[in-house]
Amino acid sequence: MNTAKYLLLIAIMGLAGCVTLVDDRRNEIDEEQARAQAAVEKSRADMVRLHERVEAIEKRQQDCLQEIELLKANEEKRDREVKDNLAASERDLKNNEAAQAKMRLEIIDSVAKNVSEIMKNRSSSAGGKTETGREHVVQPGETLSAIASAYKVKVSAIVQANGLKTGNALKAGQKLFIPESGAAR
Repeated sequence: MNTAKYLLLIAIMGLAGCVTLVDDRRNEIDEEQARAQAAVEKSRADMVRLHERVEAIEKRQQDCLQEIELLKANEEKRDREVKDNLAASERDLKNNEAAQAKMRLEIIDSVAKNVSEIMKNRSSSAGGKTETGREHVVQPGETLSAIASAYKVKVSAIVQANGLKTGNALKAGQKLFIPESGAAR
């Protein structure tokens, strides 16, 4: 019986060792599950942080897109304002040029009237004799001799009637009094 007791004792001890092995294995499994659970919780926390970062990046991206649209709108508005100002400046320039041309003509007319009046006064103060004649507007390239020839008067009569000096050059648009050929001295 010794052997039977011994075998029984070995069997009991073997069972006790199995229980210890099972308990050790159970502890290992519990530790692995705890580590896995901790890793899952850490992953969840990381995912939450990443999700928050993605949302923040998406929000910043939307803000940037809105800012770009606002800048584009402002740029288009400034472009329109610049174009409008340029068009207004061009209109003003054309209007000023037209006004200057009109003023030049008015000045030329006024000077011609004054010269004509002076000539009339000069004629009447030179012994009561008045000269009759026409007014002539000098064209580009016209000469005094060509004008005198066209009206069949002497150059000296035109020079004297208009108070010209011999060396004076004629200017286009200038008005001259042309005495009638019979009135020329």
